[in-house]
Amino acid sequence: LSSSLCPSPAFPSQICAAPLTTTKTMFRLSSRRRLYSSLSTQQKSLASPRPLKYLQHTKDTSHTSTLENGMQVVSRDHLGGVSQISVRVNVGTRDETYALNGVSHYVQRFFFGPTVNRTYVNMTNVLQNIGADASAQHGREEIVYTSNQLRDAVPTAMEIMSDAIVYARLHEWDLGSKRRLVEDDMEQFQQYPDLVLDELLHTTAYGNRGLGNSLACPEHNLKNITIEQVRQFMDDYFTGENMRVVGTNVEHDALVELTRELFQEVPKTSTTAARRQKSQYFGGSTQINDSSFIPGEQTVRSALAFEGFARTSSSYVSSLVLKHILGSAFRISPNGPKSTSGGDYGLLAREAMEISTELVGVQAFSHAYSDSGLFGVKLSGFEGEPIGAGLELAKKTLEKIAREGVSQSVLNFAQRRAALELAQATSSLTAEHEYILQFPEGDEMNDARRAFTVKSEDVQKVAYQLTQSKPTLVSHGKCGGVPYAL
Repeated sequence: LSSSLCPSPAFPSQICAAPLTTTKTMFRLSSRRRLYSSLSTQQKSLASPRPLKYLQHTKDTSHTSTLENGMQVVSRDHLGGVSQISVRVNVGTRDETYALNGVSHYVQRFFFGPTVNRTYVNMTNVLQNIGADASAQHGREEIVYTSNQLRDAVPTAMEIMSDAIVYARLHEWDLGSKRRLVEDDMEQFQQYPDLVLDELLHTTAYGNRGLGNSLACPEHNLKNITIEQVRQFMDDYFTGENMRVVGTNVEHDALVELTRELFQEVPKTSTTAARRQKSQYFGGSTQINDSSFIPGEQTVRSALAFEGFARTSSSYVSSLVLKHILGSAFRISPNGPKSTSGGDYGLLAREAMEISTELVGVQAFSHAYSDSGLFGVKLSGFEGEPIGAGLELAKKTLEKIAREGVSQSVLNFAQRRAALELAQATSSLTAEHEYILQFPEGDEMNDARRAFTVKSEDVQKVAYQLTQSKPTLVSHGKCGGVPYAL
């Protein structure tokens, strides 16, 4: 298996095993495609949006069942010809101890290896014969196994997935090849500056524990993870009450019966699994004043963050509106004109890009987890001084919003951008599938409607809460001129 690092909207900064096959199938997008692409042209005025007209629709039905062993089965069926099946295990790097940090990475790499029933060659041949793409990925709070295939191939794909998950061959002689794959992933990880910055951000914000644990296996544990630890980790967390099967474009009763038959040996609970500890935010500052560890990377990158909001928090949607108020922008060329090539040009982004042509990008972000989150701004450029000025501007802009709020026209713009982001979470089969994996009982269009109910005082309150937490400031590259703290 080759490996790629592929962050996604639903699972930011995840490490993913590449698909076993490269077969690609064109499919018709879900009927849930939203009307947001034409929203701005159909509205007559920024000051008087009419969002509810565009958000009224007949919601596709989600079906949910719970099996005898506690496994949850969730499905949506648009009667499309391509089906997507995933098994989500609610465990990730945040559940690892310091000595075990990296075991999730190894667990991911054991997926679609030899099993007690099949050889790797046999498993690969079956997947190729049905034209399926299969992959595994792990994040901070989940391990997800996914297969895409034609609708009539779902039973075969499910059989392969259950075999790879429940009956994986975990022998000592298999560990060496998996360790080499993990080491390759670690090397690839360093090729992605944004991922490196994101890791630095989480480690500084949460410490070397919980949400601060490294996504990629850390160097000190590469040769320390044993097959017994991998086996025990799976025994502890791969239980019915901790697993969810999600299917799109599949008949629900059939998916339930397949899951019942193929995963019947999964125990309901484990008596040895440690309970997930509540995340603890610390904040702080870290600088790595050297760009040589990222081959070919010559820029300096910084992130300023505060403790944000969990995905289930009542303030989460307001924080998304605030994110779009701050905005994002990216310059076409560091030595070219001041025009930009992308972004939504919010209050901060527009002003920050005027600081210097050496400032290449500004982007507000919001990472949300089950019980915590990070909210802030990332900046990139070719000189440290403009980055430092941009960080100071970001802090002052947030403080000003916390004191004064924002105008109605600015709020209206950000509401629509936030609603668009939320609605686009299910604008394709894959995006919808990932949304259901995280929120099986969620209603994405209701979330989008909530964006239009956010008031200026809500944004002001969120900005105030953010600025009351200890800031996290991280930088790497040529950091001369970048402040160590704000």
